[in-house]
Amino acid sequence: MGALRVCTVYSLGFPITPNKTHFPKLIPTPSFSPHQKTQSRSKLLKAISSSVSTELTDPFQPELESTQTPDGKFDWYAQWYPIMPLCDLDKRRPHGKKVMGLDVVVWWDRNESEWKVFDDSCPHRLAPLSEGRIDQWGRLQCVYHGWCFNGSGDCKFIPQAPPDGPPIQTSKKACVAAYPSTVMNDILWFWPNTDPQYKDILVKKSPPYIPELNDPSYISSMGNRDFPFGYEILLENLMDPSHVPYAHYGILATRQPEKKMDREGGRPLDMRVNKLDKNGFFAKQDWAGNSEFIAPCIFYGHAAVLPDKSNKATPKKERKMGLIFMGVPVSPGKSRLIWAIPRNFSHWLDKIFPRWIFHIGQNLILDSDLYILHVEERRILEHASGEWSRACYVPTKSDALVVGFRNWLNKYGGGQVDWRGKFSGALPPSPPREQLMDRYWSHVVNCPSCSAAYKALNVVKVVLSITSLVLIGLLGVTNKLATASVALRATMAISSSSSSIELDDPFRPELESTQTPDGKFDWYNNWYPVVPVCDLDKRRPHGKKVMGIDVVVWWDKNESEWKVFDDSCPHRLAPLSEGRIDQWGRLQCVHTSKKACVASYPSIVQNEILWFWPSTDPQYKDILTKKRPPYIEEIDDPSFSKIAWGHRDFPIGYEVLMENIMDPAHVTYAHYGIIKTPLKKGTSDREGGIPLEIIVENLTHDGFSGKREPAATNKFFAPCLYYSHISLGPKKKLVFVFSCIPVSPGKCRVIWSSVKNFGVLWDKIVPNWISHMDTNIIFDSDLSLLQVEEHRIMDVGRGPWHKEFFVPTKSDAPIIAFRNWLNKYGGGQVDWKGKFTTTTLPPTPPREQLMDRYWSHVVNCPSCSGAHKGLKVLEVVLQVMSIALIGYAAVATKQGQRSTNNASRSKLYTSISSVSTNLTDPFEAELESTQTPDEKFDWYSNWCPIMPVCDLDKRRPHGKKVMGIDVVVWWDKNESEWKVFDDS
Repeated sequence: MGALRVCTVYSLGFPITPNKTHFPKLIPTPSFSPHQKTQSRSKLLKAISSSVSTELTDPFQPELESTQTPDGKFDWYAQWYPIMPLCDLDKRRPHGKKVMGLDVVVWWDRNESEWKVFDDSCPHRLAPLSEGRIDQWGRLQCVYHGWCFNGSGDCKFIPQAPPDGPPIQTSKKACVAAYPSTVMNDILWFWPNTDPQYKDILVKKSPPYIPELNDPSYISSMGNRDFPFGYEILLENLMDPSHVPYAHYGILATRQPEKKMDREGGRPLDMRVNKLDKNGFFAKQDWAGNSEFIAPCIFYGHAAVLPDKSNKATPKKERKMGLIFMGVPVSPGKSRLIWAIPRNFSHWLDKIFPRWIFHIGQNLILDSDLYILHVEERRILEHASGEWSRACYVPTKSDALVVGFRNWLNKYGGGQVDWRGKFSGALPPSPPREQLMDRYWSHVVNCPSCSAAYKALNVVKVVLSITSLVLIGLLGVTNKLATASVALRATMAISSSSSSIELDDPFRPELESTQTPDGKFDWYNNWYPVVPVCDLDKRRPHGKKVMGIDVVVWWDKNESEWKVFDDSCPHRLAPLSEGRIDQWGRLQCVHTSKKACVASYPSIVQNEILWFWPSTDPQYKDILTKKRPPYIEEIDDPSFSKIAWGHRDFPIGYEVLMENIMDPAHVTYAHYGIIKTPLKKGTSDREGGIPLEIIVENLTHDGFSGKREPAATNKFFAPCLYYSHISLGPKKKLVFVFSCIPVSPGKCRVIWSSVKNFGVLWDKIVPNWISHMDTNIIFDSDLSLLQVEEHRIMDVGRGPWHKEFFVPTKSDAPIIAFRNWLNKYGGGQVDWKGKFTTTTLPPTPPREQLMDRYWSHVVNCPSCSGAHKGLKVLEVVLQVMSIALIGYAAVATKQGQRSTNNASRSKLYTSISSVSTNLTDPFEAELESTQTPDEKFDWYSNWCPIMPVCDLDKRRPHGKKVMGIDVVVWWDKNESEWKVFDDS
């Protein structure tokens, strides 16, 4: 593996050769001409590097410039930015990326044979186009409703529009914004401005050109990775060679000085920066040739490697190796690195070893200082409000390039990336360390070579596991469980189909945005479903959140009914949902057994769902006599069989999920391959989307009703319940019930079921968890795009929803009706009564957490939870049996052997030593108070324990946080004592 890493050793700029070598000066290419023609505006960094053994009389004092030059300010949005290497892009599908805070979608237009970069937002309802596909005609198709766009961003097909109606797809509102893009050095670049004046920007300004990447005598391995720290920190690290022997110790072999001052072999480095201007700077490293920063992204270095002296009789050409790093600003606290390491020797390595082999070693290097850089960025922001020069001490020439970059950033770049107000000044929350270090989402999914290797290794793992079990004889052939998609798939398939309708004029919805003062919808004067009764356990309390209210649900066996209380014990506000039902059938707090009054909500069970009224005011004690929850008679009708109730929590808000439930037009696209829909003759795409005739009627304070031809009726019972009744024939009826419950901003809960008067036997055979698996697969298939859509709506603002969406067809009628109801009666959004800041949503979790079903469904569903536990037990049993059978032969041969030392090894050591055993009186120490004169306790005038010494390792430092202070604990072997320093 050492040979495989030779290209990476120089990659961090640290000398690797045992002798100092001077290399020929680089000949600049035309793309570097701005640096050649512009005179230097910065002083040459002159000083004497610090040394461990030498006392400095005139230390290196870099001049950190903080003033901008008005006439030479760097324009962050008048530059080309790299997106991805071509080798990491798949022409068969679109790719979503974020650069400079802009969400873009990259896709291959096979009609024009070139890569395209679009705004990653469908003009219909802001769904991400990157979740879509390339259709059979080479157009970019939105996965949500099937709208198709050509390489210029023009909409070419709207499945929901009647083919003989007006050409609504030609509207400018149906177009997607396209960015200028080009390929240079096998890397895709884009210009971050969609203004038409930049359409031909490539003629005036092209991306930087790196000659080695196009030189046939060189071979290069490229890669990319996303990082959880910002662009500035990434660029600094790439320009800093002095950290290599320390941060990458044991991973990279570095040149060792003749006299080592420490284990790692760090030494002074002579580095100089010159020709610093708006376009970047040049740098000279005496041991490693020239390097160059081409603003804003490229750090480019060139060096010559010593000739191979293994065969002196045959002189070989000078071996050369380059280094190209491209640091891409993604968003505050996030960046992307694209790297390439071209060389003109050892071409055979790339022919023998696949790219993923190189990436293992390169990612290992990147891992080794990732966490340090993540913490460093936060420390700089905390300690000096982002003022780097105040927070950092850089006294040696080894820091010359870092200082040069900060001078460029302060003088020309405005001190930081110009996000144009898209973000606040705060960094995103710091994730757990294991998530920070996870390579799968930051690299593997974006690298075809590593992704293929990952899949292949997983297949090998499964094959070996199966083979071992078969050889051991644990597993036999079992009967296949015939599972089929139950009524949900069939129903949703039917709901997305319709007969063709002729429209004389395009559908032009009237979006109402004004509220009616005398008819405003009262969010707290309605019943809300909490959870299906089948998912409640009478033996314990259940904690739930509805409308931002924390409630506890429990079974009162004395009154034989479900109760809903405020989930807060009046004693010290401990959650009652963590308590238990005591022996007398009372709800007991786990924190204390004291009893007091708890706020109780009115509640009722109807249609096998527990509902509650979100007010504990005594005036609502008998609210049930005045107003009941919506009643669905088919659910209680014995002639109908019910498919299991289910419920799931979602990381998206009430409004977006309710829209999705009401929208049948998305089924053929977002759930393609999961839900089979009948394909009509004459459809214009693979999925078979067609115009739907949906009519909305009777929009009032309490909701609305609608019809969908040929035989479907829908009702929205405000604020939660959506009911759909479908007639499949003279005697076949199917009913869907969805209850969408507001939990908090960006979070909601769905309770679902369906009933039908046919196929009763099958529903009795199939367990609930089988049905839930099927339904959850459907929910999963558009969950991610709904989460993105909600954030896009929030970015636009809740008010101008109708201005940003383009909803020109009758298929969108229920969505428009719901938004009209929400704006006219509901205040435009859920009324949280000031409990939340509704202008912000919770941070977007990682995709694997977003798609996780365990905490969102399994733990709350007895059927799925039981199946999960059963499968876990089965897994453990099989593992134990396999281990037992494997070790059986070995154990049998040693049954007669016994250890002669068993008796001595089983003795208990009962003697306990002590300093003194003759204590006649209890120890009564006088504890002196460290209180301030006014008797106020001073938290910072007291000792704080950190760790037991037995839990500290003298061989390494330990980072801890005490009283909000980050400290590092380490063993000073020179003074033979533990030290506690500030961890910075």
